[in-house]
Amino acid sequence: MLKNISGIEKLENIEIKQKRKGEEFIKFIEERREYLDDIRDHYCFHAFSVDFGDQEIQLEYTNGRYMKCADSEGRIYLEETIPEEIPSEDLVDIIDDLFQKEPLSALLKILEFPDWRELSYLVDTQKARPPRNLREFLRECLEWSVLLGYADKNRKVILIKDGLLRNKIFKRIHGDPDCAYRKLQAKVQEICLNNENLIVGITKNSKLRQLAYKYLEKTQTFLSKKPFVIRVGNQEEMMEISYTYDLYREGEVVFGNNLYLARFKQGIETQIFTLEIPDFAEENWDGVPQDRKRKFSENSYAYIIGLIAGLPKRTLPKRFNGAPEPLAQAHEYAHTKEITAKVIERTIRQNISTKEKENNV
Repeated sequence: MLKNISGIEKLENIEIKQKRKGEEFIKFIEERREYLDDIRDHYCFHAFSVDFGDQEIQLEYTNGRYMKCADSEGRIYLEETIPEEIPSEDLVDIIDDLFQKEPLSALLKILEFPDWRELSYLVDTQKARPPRNLREFLRECLEWSVLLGYADKNRKVILIKDGLLRNKIFKRIHGDPDCAYRKLQAKVQEICLNNENLIVGITKNSKLRQLAYKYLEKTQTFLSKKPFVIRVGNQEEMMEISYTYDLYREGEVVFGNNLYLARFKQGIETQIFTLEIPDFAEENWDGVPQDRKRKFSENSYAYIIGLIAGLPKRTLPKRFNGAPEPLAQAHEYAHTKEITAKVIERTIRQNISTKEKENNV
């Protein structure tokens, strides 16, 4: 039956190779795993997070986005609608207008840039990028502006960025300390160290998590139900398979030389998150109490992530099961409801209809 079908042996060999690779990853996970202490005995840390939400606005001839940025304490920083299909001649004017308002104007002041064009290659007459990058650009700028502004005015805060700290949005020029990404890194380090603040990036979804999860399910680490952390270096094979974009693993584009897979809460149903901790936090952060420095001197990340695990955590909804409370709160405050987008659509249609009737009078 199968004698005329070719390629079966090749497929079989690939399956064997992938099985062995999986066994290597399982071994890697078990060797790197550390169970987390639920650390609450440190001097009081206040945790703070910020998030960005958006909804599509559907019109007859074009589409737009209703955007909202809010923090975990319920402050709303921006509610804005922008066109999604932006003619190139209008794009610059729209971004200029947005960056004249808080909190985006504050980011330019913090980084000492006269203009938003120093932040990104988003608009370039020679290398114009697709407008779809605008939403991600605004998200990153808004969240960093709010986090840095809060960190500059407050001490001993755990700042939780929704998403990893590394990104491909800000302008990076190799070896240039004044390019946007390097200035952002330097300013984050300066503010956090001066005010004894700790910043971490946490994401519910990542390519690393997607790759690791199918192997994690087979490990004692996962089945134990205990909170844990697994360190994965930027040059590890598991990382290289997850992120084929080389710069996403290199020093000038990342805040930390590692990513961490962590479960903060007891239970198999609890979500596993990916974290990024800046290298300066692991190396220079002075938050570890003297009586714990011996235990955590070689793996300060376990103490830092233990602090996150010690924060109040969510159970519901399921995708936030085990998430630090501030992360979930920021998401809820920034949530954009579909009904609001529908009201905007109806209002625009009614306004256009009214104007057309007036013009025909």
